[in-house]
Amino acid sequence: MANTTSSTISSAIGRSLEADQIYQQYIACTQDVDAKIHAIDGLPYATRSTPAALVARSTLQALKLELFPIYTANYNNPIATLSDFKAASSATTAKIQSTFNNAMGGEPASASSSSSSSSATLVIPSAPPSVSSSSSSATSHSTTASASSGAVWNPTLTALQAEGIELATWLVDWTSFQYPVPQGVNTVNIFVGNMHLDSNGTPVIDGFGNLSVPYNDRTPAYKIMNDFIAACHAQNIAVKISIGGGGGSYDHCWDILTRDNVEHVAKALSQFCIQHHIDGVDFDYEGTTSHKSGPEQQALVGKLIKAFKAENPTYLTSLCTNAGYGPNYQWPAIVDNILDNASDESKNCAVDRLYIMSYYNTLEEEKGWINGWFEMARSKYHFSPSQITVGLNNVDAHAYDISAFTRWAKERGFSVSYWMYNPAQPRTSDQSTNEIFRAYTG
Repeated sequence: MANTTSSTISSAIGRSLEADQIYQQYIACTQDVDAKIHAIDGLPYATRSTPAALVARSTLQALKLELFPIYTANYNNPIATLSDFKAASSATTAKIQSTFNNAMGGEPASASSSSSSSSATLVIPSAPPSVSSSSSSATSHSTTASASSGAVWNPTLTALQAEGIELATWLVDWTSFQYPVPQGVNTVNIFVGNMHLDSNGTPVIDGFGNLSVPYNDRTPAYKIMNDFIAACHAQNIAVKISIGGGGGSYDHCWDILTRDNVEHVAKALSQFCIQHHIDGVDFDYEGTTSHKSGPEQQALVGKLIKAFKAENPTYLTSLCTNAGYGPNYQWPAIVDNILDNASDESKNCAVDRLYIMSYYNTLEEEKGWINGWFEMARSKYHFSPSQITVGLNNVDAHAYDISAFTRWAKERGFSVSYWMYNPAQPRTSDQSTNEIFRAYTG
């Protein structure tokens, strides 16, 4: 009924009945161009600075601009359909693909594995691979994902994001194939990714549950995840993958790190982000289940974050820690070691933000710990208040009121993130994220 009403309104104001689908398709196409430009920028300097590469990059930018009038003409045409927009833009998207393929040496484009496996090997090529067009993969499911929760682009959230303020959530519990776009947030962390080495020593990333299951036997793995990411991006929501965890889950994934392979793993993570249009990585190092947890491994995690950020300075990076702060807790020394190894000589840190999992204690206890974390991060690593993200929990802990905690975080200039958004229960999850949004912006 909601879709019918929306279509009637669109028709009444002169828009296409499929205006939302056309918009999301346009966003997917422009993001695809951005990814292609990013891939060219990732080539070795001697290659990306050649006249041919520079012309290709300029051509891609011009072709991206060429898409806009095609989009607006169809969006504002009451009788235009999504198919009409695809047909009208097909010549331009074909030029985009051809230009990119030529710039990359004529390699065929492929953004996702043709295997239906639930894990993907991250191969480190001599140059970034081609990235396939999003025009076919970001349509049907991204529309469903966005519509299923009623999520719409929220300029307030985007404005906060521009100021460095996160209103975020972790997406957990892989029990739904719908994967609605969470409401009331500007960042989503897909929890949790696992890393291991295959028999050839190549980093492999998996652990995404149903997000990596294909729609059917003919659909490549990770299509659901790719479409969910595209749907989030259509709402100006950033997406990171969250690797690690505690409680006996994936924290042992850090055991694969050695001094010899840190750079290799960083490149693998970067390649995975390029392939799937992911904005960054949340490094969830809790040191509770890792077999080798100790100062040396903590240092390697910091070096991994630094190397990953060096692959592309625009990647979003975050580090998770348990809340307890002070001489009676192990977490401050662990985090300090990681941040130190993720920093340059001037203590400019490759970690963009520190997530504090303030879940189970009273509000006053949590406030005191968070203030301690901020003072350490500010004085040693130049963190601003917005780079501290307060983790909120009203699912398996009821120690405080999340609205009251959010209002306090806003007063201090901190960001906030909700644990946990369950895609199988979008209504109750959205109630919590919207409660946080109202408390922060009210």
